[in-house]
Amino acid sequence: RYGIQLAKGDYIIHCDSDDWIENNMLEKLEQQAREVVQSGKDRKWDELSRLLQENEQMHDAEGNQRKLIIFTEYRDTLNYLENRIIDLLGSPDAVVTIHGGVNREARRDVQNSFRNDKLVKVLIATDAAGEGVNLQNANLMVNYDLPWNPNRLEQRFGRIHRIGQTKDCWLWNLVAAETREGKVFKKLFDKLSLTVDDIMDRTGLGLLGVVPEDRNVVLAAAFRQPLLGYARKGAAAACRRIAKRIQGRTVPVPYL
Repeated sequence: RYGIQLAKGDYIIHCDSDDWIENNMLEKLEQQAREVVQSGKDRKWDELSRLLQENEQMHDAEGNQRKLIIFTEYRDTLNYLENRIIDLLGSPDAVVTIHGGVNREARRDVQNSFRNDKLVKVLIATDAAGEGVNLQNANLMVNYDLPWNPNRLEQRFGRIHRIGQTKDCWLWNLVAAETREGKVFKKLFDKLSLTVDDIMDRTGLGLLGVVPEDRNVVLAAAFRQPLLGYARKGAAAACRRIAKRIQGRTVPVPYL
């Protein structure tokens, strides 16, 4: 470690070498971020926009937009998405938001609007809406960005996937490849996939004529419970249901 002196007007600034390197890196990152903003390109938004407009799950049989919940980690991202989705849908009444700055009474009003107002199609929320909120009138959810804690993924999905839900629930995670976020998500998915393979091998489920769709069911059951112990229980329960369907009887499947 050594110091660097820089002349600036009548002042001499002493910088530690580590600070100097860190500042240079931050300046480069800031410049890259500025270039991205100035380019006007946003690949993640493009994917969300395509999902909203083209995915068949987003519209009912009459072509009407279904209720959708979008989660993001950040208030600035929430504001950004609110403006873009309003422009896309063509109605400021179609979008409501919940974040940490919304008090309890106002939050209750937003929830009621999302549940009961036919004009309201999209709820954008930070994790302030991730716990203790029942939004099962919707069955579609998008994670625009992912929390580092996988338990919070389950808390988010639990807003729509809960007792009393009568529809199939759909969840889309918008994750960019070749990023730290993408690597974390892939690692989590790989671990759960290995868990599913292990359970299916140990229970002999693979010998019962299981098709790829069945394995996906087991994988989905595990993925809804990101903690490994609960993932095994969720996968095992799914194995029991599949085995019972195939054999017409209940087959013991251990939690391992």
